[in-house]
Amino acid sequence: MSNRKKMQLLLALLGVLLRVPWAPALSFEASEDMELAPYWTHPQRMEKKLHAVPAGNTVKFRCPAAGNPLPTIRWLKDGQDFHGEHRIGGVRLRHQHWSLVMESVVPSDRGTYTCLVENSVGSIRYSYLLDVLGERKSK
Repeated sequence: MSNRKKMQLLLALLGVLLRVPWAPALSFEASEDMELAPYWTHPQRMEKKLHAVPAGNTVKFRCPAAGNPLPTIRWLKDGQDFHGEHRIGGVRLRHQHWSLVMESVVPSDRGTYTCLVENSVGSIRYSYLLDVLGERKSK
């Protein structure tokens, strides 16, 4: 693929992501073997950066992405790999949905949760802040 075509694709993708009217339309076919660094497919689902929720609630963080080759997603809590193994109640890491779900959050769940999406071409990351309000009330 020529540099000109790559630039057209980049400008078109930026136009889609930033919703700017001056960006060129995607007027050519991208080949399946064309490598693309990861990019956010639905950034509007990621607009709420701070989640302040009462204890006992469910929290869902999303980082919908695409790229070629298909990227992988990893989650970090406060900069460390996070799999939920030490969390009471565990977590659901839904890789096909690009999401992390925690049910019945407690104050110890507070922190910065970062999705790291990467493939052989590049990587992107996004962080959410979680604040858990109060103690969980017993029923």
